[in-house]
Amino acid sequence: MREDAYAEATDRFGDFDSALRCLVDDCGFETTPDPNLHLFAEDEA
Repeated sequence: MREDAYAEATDRFGDFDSALRCLVDDCGFETTPDPNLHLFAEDEA
């Protein structure tokens, strides 16, 4: 079975940022206490 063939339904996140936060928390990574942690820089207009 391929690793990407299995998925489990969840309501823990609804967008990319909250999904990233769940991943970081589930894997036990330590992050700064910055609630505005983003993986990618936001475009400044």
